[in-house]
Amino acid sequence: MRNVDSNIIAQWEGRQFTEFWLLEMAFAQTHRYTDFDRSITVTDRFMPRDFKVASIRGAAGLSVDSVRVEIANGDAVMSSILQSSDCCFRPCKLWAGVMVDFAPYAHLLFQGLLAEWEATERNIQLEIVNEFFLWRKRTLRVVSPSCPWPFKGTECAYAGESTWCDQSYERCSTLGNTANFGGDRF
Repeated sequence: MRNVDSNIIAQWEGRQFTEFWLLEMAFAQTHRYTDFDRSITVTDRFMPRDFKVASIRGAAGLSVDSVRVEIANGDAVMSSILQSSDCCFRPCKLWAGVMVDFAPYAHLLFQGLLAEWEATERNIQLEIVNEFFLWRKRTLRVVSPSCPWPFKGTECAYAGESTWCDQSYERCSTLGNTANFGGDRF
């Protein structure tokens, strides 16, 4: 254990700490809010708005981490922001900060995407998840070793005189149309 001068400890203990949260939501416009009683400028200006971080779920492994934020909506500003544009899967950031002797210090705690939101009469609940949430999405097209495009169709774009194709890379190579091959040859 290190010995620290008692004068330094006394100065440190005399400081006043005030905790706060910063929330940034990049929708059609970027909205920045703090739960502090006045605006805070860290790198950008965050305006005061009553909200609280209801829960933070995270794990050390490759899992879907999430944050649930409850924002006051008595003036219906947040509901109009969320309803005016498509906000799902838009970037959101959450910082934890402290005010030390009237100087703000903040640390990026969570960065993710808005997965869902739910409005009640008095507040709005936001569910922000990390990028691993996207692993649940299904692909639009399953890749296979054979070409999925119909022969001489729009995607195939073969305009030669041949009348058949077995959708293999070898046949596409014989026809000189490998640039439009839609399969995964490897």
